[in-house]
Amino acid sequence: MTKCAELLNQTIDVDFADINAGCPIDLVSEKGGGCALMTRSNKFEQTVRGMNSVLDVPLTVKIRTGVQEKRNVAHQIIPRIREWGAATLTLHGRSREQWYTRVADWDYRAECAKIASPMPLCGSAKPCQPPAMQQPPLAAPLTVTPMATGAAEALPPG
Repeated sequence: MTKCAELLNQTIDVDFADINAGCPIDLVSEKGGGCALMTRSNKFEQTVRGMNSVLDVPLTVKIRTGVQEKRNVAHQIIPRIREWGAATLTLHGRSREQWYTRVADWDYRAECAKIASPMPLCGSAKPCQPPAMQQPPLAAPLTVTPMATGAAEALPPG
């Protein structure tokens, strides 16, 4: 990924680069990418530090609460990601096992935002879909809450 980041840095104009270590897809994880990076500390560090060393733009990282449901580990990984040089972290409020099917854990993300500071922490997890709307993203001290997939579904017609 470092070589890819170097090539991107030399050939196109981007505002930032992102490592998606939050992808739960089996095909990606089984090959050691996506969420699997969260369990491969040395490889994860090598990737973040390597990419950060060749980029002229900020490097961001996305992770999930953990790999297994009810075993949150993000709070243990976040200080290392900050130390490795990431500019911003996005935390998806579900584990890999939960995919996109359960309510995001906004309280845990608020806890992680405190741990991440002063590095900005963005929240992610379809905050506009019921029942997640019962725990609004603005209730948590996150730096940014992206509205993407699912946001249009929550808007009234017209």
